[in-house]
Amino acid sequence: MKQSRILFFALAFLTTSFVFSQENKPTLKVNFSSKGKKGILYIAVYDSEDNFMKVKLQKQKIDMSSGENTQLKIGDLVVGKEYAITSFLDENGNETLDKNAFGVPMEPYGFSNNVKGYFGPPSFEEVKVVFLLKNNPISIIID
Repeated sequence: MKQSRILFFALAFLTTSFVFSQENKPTLKVNFSSKGKKGILYIAVYDSEDNFMKVKLQKQKIDMSSGENTQLKIGDLVVGKEYAITSFLDENGNETLDKNAFGVPMEPYGFSNNVKGYFGPPSFEEVKVVFLLKNNPISIIID
């Protein structure tokens, strides 16, 4: 009986500790503004210059069919590390960023630091943000 009580309290403590630690993990909050444009927002997070626009650390999508601004909380990031965030608003539901014959995006898109590329996407150096608790949240304008 005494052992089952000890086991019960130990399990309760471990469960509470796990839930509490999950709730208090740092997350990067990213505010997205689509200026009233509607669609599905596709977001990718990159963790290095070598991986930028090639190997996504994380990817997510958000329904922005209302055209209202939204916030995404990105977890599992390391405080003090550099990350780059890319996004595009899929207005026609084909799950890809539509481009014209010259490769220019035909749908709204955005990068961290609100950088726009000229003759191609911006570099990792231009769009990287250092994940710090004090610069949280960041904002990305999708246009």
